Amino acid sequence: SAGTWASISSACGPSVANTVSHSARIENVKVIIALRVDLLDRVYRYTRDTGFQEEKYRSSNLALNWSKPQLIEVLDRRIDKLVKNQYTKQTVTHKEILRDIHLGKGNQKPINAIDYMIDRTLFRPRDIIQFFNECISLSNGKAKIDVNTLLKAEGNYSRERFRALVDEWFGVYPNLGLSSQILRNEKRVFRVKELDLSKVEENCLESLTSRDIQDGIDSSEMTRVIEGKLKSEEYRKNIIFVFYKVGLVGLKINDNMNLSWSYLGGSSISAPEIENDSRVHIQPTFWRHFGTIDPTL
Repeated sequence: SAGTWASISSACGPSVANTVSHSARIENVKVIIALRVDLLDRVYRYTRDTGFQEEKYRSSNLALNWSKPQLIEVLDRRIDKLVKNQYTKQTVTHKEILRDIHLGKGNQKPINAIDYMIDRTLFRPRDIIQFFNECISLSNGKAKIDVNTLLKAEGNYSRERFRALVDEWFGVYPNLGLSSQILRNEKRVFRVKELDLSKVEENCLESLTSRDIQDGIDSSEMTRVIEGKLKSEEYRKNIIFVFYKVGLVGLKINDNMNLSWSYLGGSSISAPEIENDSRVHIQPTFWRHFGTIDPTL
């Protein structure tokens, strides 16, 4: 009924977890609430009370992940709709618009353009659609998107996706845009111990003295580093874990474990598990933003 729905909606403010739990008692009503990961993280962080056990609610969660074929299907439907409305009644997919691309020198085999684009997403429809829209806006009316257009569009797309990611996680990590600058000009893959501690400490100091600094758990950690209350080595592992959590990097904890990406439902990783020899993979979406060296170019 309208009255019941109103009571459910008003309860969502203080605690989504409690709302779902209480709503389960209403006969013939099944409540499903969709939340981004960052918002769910805030719910668990700020609505817990004495005796709260997060794992009891986590068991009721279902992670929604997109596969590569699903992303291609979403893009193809969008392309087909766009082209049919303006040019033709025939079905059109990405195959008619994207050229295979050649990167690097010599006789390197061509790279499938759609694979290249999807590798530079966090496997979300909004990412691949934005990348494609950037390509279209720079194609100057050409029937095919060539390599030069794709690479130019990638630069714009990379910067925009970084800004979007910072905005998404602002409520949890309000200084992500500042702290993540330690990834600038780093190698595509590096070990934790290769991230120079002086660079980490310098980033903390520059962030704390920036006019853009915000109060938050991340600025508190930086302050502890500068005041000598938190070792730089420990902070380095903590901040890399944050980068993993938000999707900026993937982690290969040791040689016996596979590379894990948080947005692909990778294995659960905690900050204490990160070792000095753990490998950090910067996510290709952000290579252009961070100036990451791509060996294929």
